[in-house]
Amino acid sequence: MKELMLKQRVFKLIDDKNEDFMKLGNHLNVVSDIIKQLNKFIDGEVELSNKGIDELLGILIQYRVVLDIPIPVDTMLLRGVKFEDPTKYLDKYTNTSRISYIPKDISYKAKLNRFNKENQPMYYGSIAKSILNANVVFSEIEAKENEFINLLVSKTSEELNVRYIGLFEYYRRGTQPPIIVHSFFQEVYDYYKSTHEKELLMAIELCDTFFSDITTREGTDRLYMVTAMLSNILLEDKQVDGLIYPSVVAANEPNLVLKPNSVDAKVRHENVYIKRLSKDYGYSIYYAINYNDGNVDKNNDINWKKP
Repeated sequence: MKELMLKQRVFKLIDDKNEDFMKLGNHLNVVSDIIKQLNKFIDGEVELSNKGIDELLGILIQYRVVLDIPIPVDTMLLRGVKFEDPTKYLDKYTNTSRISYIPKDISYKAKLNRFNKENQPMYYGSIAKSILNANVVFSEIEAKENEFINLLVSKTSEELNVRYIGLFEYYRRGTQPPIIVHSFFQEVYDYYKSTHEKELLMAIELCDTFFSDITTREGTDRLYMVTAMLSNILLEDKQVDGLIYPSVVAANEPNLVLKPNSVDAKVRHENVYIKRLSKDYGYSIYYAINYNDGNVDKNNDINWKKP
């Protein structure tokens, strides 16, 4: 009954949006022109203010009903952090605070990134089946041979509520997303196809393609200005914990960006490892040597095995 009510509510939202959009015209041209403006900004061909970027993204987001995906309890998350001074790998952290996300008191260290503005700390990690998926993490932080990496292993202690950037782009291509999601999302996509006129449907799909593209494109400051703004719009809802997005460097691997307060409330840190990457074979394949490891207590203090 609950699932049926959810479907009815979502389909009604889609119908209402469809009815409103059908009163207007030229949706494909509108969407295409906005995307061209944003791409020209990213490529350095035109200038846009933060307000201008926000307004253009806001128009694109309105074309699709945004749906949330639950990440179940006990899902493993991996996060890698390089040592600030690679020659001092024995100067170990005693608490996970810096390895998890940049603490509020040093938020000035948070640089503009794919899903955060300057001075806006966020948790970046990968959804993993086991610690063997650490290669994805090493690739994401552009780890080099002989560098020492802090590898934080965590699990969700409560269900996370996230939004998947580029989810419908998989269905448009006739493929499946890299993590298992409820069949309802495929039903939603099929409902769009069966109820929307071709021109409007193409406009909506163009929005999906653009969002998927900019979240996987090689990063630049201008690109990050757009994607960080997109992230902030999608995360305005206090009920949303974060975003899922595909890895830029490891195909079909799901990454996660979470709000710090969601990490504090819904993620349990379990272990920390110090790894030295002795060999980079390419294609996100590394040989890593374990230098030390420790477990994390309820206060997020790390109990290292070796002195």
